[in-house]
Amino acid sequence: MSADTLLPPLADPWDGVAELVGPPSDLEQRPSLSFRFSAAGDTNLLPVLEADDDPLPPRVHRRETARFRSHHTALRQLECGAWRLSRGWGKATFLNGNGDAGQLWLDLESHRPRPGQRYDVALRGEETQLSWWGLSRGFSLPSERLGGSEVTGRLGVRLLEAPRYRAATLSGWLQDDQFQGKLALLSSRGGGFATTGRGYAVDLNLRAEVSPRGTVALRSEGLFGRIKWDQVRLLEADVNSANVFQDPEGFLHSLPVATGTERRFARTDSLKTNWQFAASWEAG
Repeated sequence: MSADTLLPPLADPWDGVAELVGPPSDLEQRPSLSFRFSAAGDTNLLPVLEADDDPLPPRVHRRETARFRSHHTALRQLECGAWRLSRGWGKATFLNGNGDAGQLWLDLESHRPRPGQRYDVALRGEETQLSWWGLSRGFSLPSERLGGSEVTGRLGVRLLEAPRYRAATLSGWLQDDQFQGKLALLSSRGGGFATTGRGYAVDLNLRAEVSPRGTVALRSEGLFGRIKWDQVRLLEADVNSANVFQDPEGFLHSLPVATGTERRFARTDSLKTNWQFAASWEAG
């Protein structure tokens, strides 16, 4: 299982922004309050225009991989001078699979599973729900030391809480009503317990005016950080839906069977760093 926790991004190149800001003032120390919500999704399984169709029209998935990713973030910020206090919530999800996993999903969603078709499925996914408090400070670097380029930035730290975390891998084959394969599920909930992960993340933003018309910017979210759970639950099982048994009265039954192990242990993960780079040039 992966040892990196996925962070919901604080900003996205395609996000929609709604801000509530106090009236403009010449006083830089006057506090201002803003709210930001962003959401984005990405998949290579079907066009966006078909996403709400139920059932989906029959489609053939011609790629060797299948993916689905989504995230949303809500952020409240209080700024006073160079300081910024933030409170945020977010969720990030991804699923990566092979071509057969994508075709199976499309067939199920179109309500047309193919009789006799064998799907050799390999799938991996992760879901993280987070909330945090953050404190950051803006800064500027002397342009004389940087060849005349003006560089500004913001450095901040967030205290994270993860009330929900799940990661899973699934591999095997499915044909008609029969499935045989392996499942591994790591979760912060289940089996009568629930735990919340806690940790921190360090974020850094830089912006440089490389010329009177040119600007470059770099954003790094989760540049450093860790998150720890006192206890997580790991299930590893072999699953077979073709198990047939005979009851005492002589009737035959088919009952899915999962055999494996369950472990609970403390877990500490590093963070997957979100990188964004941007450049602009003004002309005319």
